[in-house]
Amino acid sequence: MNKTKIIPLYYWTCYFLDSEDGFYPTLDSNTVFKCFAQGKFLTGNGPDGRYYGHIVCDVITLLIYLVGTFGFVTNVLNVFVLRKSLKGTSSLKTLLIILAVFELIACAFAMFFATTVELIMENVTRSEATFYSLKLAHVLYTFGRTTAIYITILVAIERYLVVAFPIQSKSWLSPLKSKIYLTIVIFLSILLTMPWILNTSISKTNTAFVPNTTLANFPYILKATDFGIKMYPKIRLFQLIMNYVAPFPLLLFFNGLLYRSIYMWNKNRQALSRNQKKEIGAAKMFSVVVLILLLCHSVSCVIVFASQYLQAIFRELMLLQMLSVTLSAAINFLVYFGFGKAFRDEFKKLMTSCKSFGGNSLDLEESTQTSRDKETSNSDENKEQRMMKLNQLNKA
Repeated sequence: MNKTKIIPLYYWTCYFLDSEDGFYPTLDSNTVFKCFAQGKFLTGNGPDGRYYGHIVCDVITLLIYLVGTFGFVTNVLNVFVLRKSLKGTSSLKTLLIILAVFELIACAFAMFFATTVELIMENVTRSEATFYSLKLAHVLYTFGRTTAIYITILVAIERYLVVAFPIQSKSWLSPLKSKIYLTIVIFLSILLTMPWILNTSISKTNTAFVPNTTLANFPYILKATDFGIKMYPKIRLFQLIMNYVAPFPLLLFFNGLLYRSIYMWNKNRQALSRNQKKEIGAAKMFSVVVLILLLCHSVSCVIVFASQYLQAIFRELMLLQMLSVTLSAAINFLVYFGFGKAFRDEFKKLMTSCKSFGGNSLDLEESTQTSRDKETSNSDENKEQRMMKLNQLNKA
């Protein structure tokens, strides 16, 4: 008797498929496709038989667009404003500007990723190009998210060292060393993202081979590569820990040390120099950023590990996870504006200069129009004068 060959399907392929038991039989009785984590809607059917989950997913995608657009615009503003507002803290300036760049990437590709998910799920398009777009968006969104988290950890460490060791930190956090630390973090993020690039390929589906299954509705799928089948299971746990578990204790530990240092310095606040007070103020501001990241990241972690434990991929929850990451990447502007006086002042200057530029352009247009009106009026007057002279000559 021949043993049944089970072909595993990739996680994001299973996200779109429906099956009670995760099996997708083929015309070959000895071959079957299998999803080890089944795609499901968390909500049930409506009166018309349509899943409410589709509507919920549409609403969450709209929210991702709104938050992502806000995050994209505000992170662009962060780059410009932070360059001016952080004058005396070069290491912090470099780290926060690079953090804004990667949060901008996370916001942009969260919108792109959510769009491709919706296009495939709603059967607007399931072409090969759409699946390549899905993979590209997923990789860049994950890269932006992972890098932003680890740069946030790096900033938390930098703030603790500056507050706790104000003299020694000047040599530990020189511009060159800060760039080296950033390079290490970005390289680590690339390593953590590489498996998402290597473990799948876009494959054409023989839809006639899998009749009467939802797999037959997908002419293309994300298929696991040899790396994804043989190598990725060995590093999968490490990748999950580094992406979702490790940031928690690191952020909590260094934020706790930072709060303790701020508390100790505040007890002797009168002895602090003006520069030390500025550094402590920046540390307090960034501690709020860390707390928000922890809150948003906890939502993401719970959803991911619940999915792993239940062996089910709830479509609404995966989009909700994306929304929580996008919110975390978009909210820093509000924190900087609310807690940083120098940031507010520079932002107001930027807005004033933009308004002045717009006002000058309007004034120029008005003055040009006025001069044209004067020229027209003068020409009309000259014409009347010539006509009067001509009439006088005719009478004479």
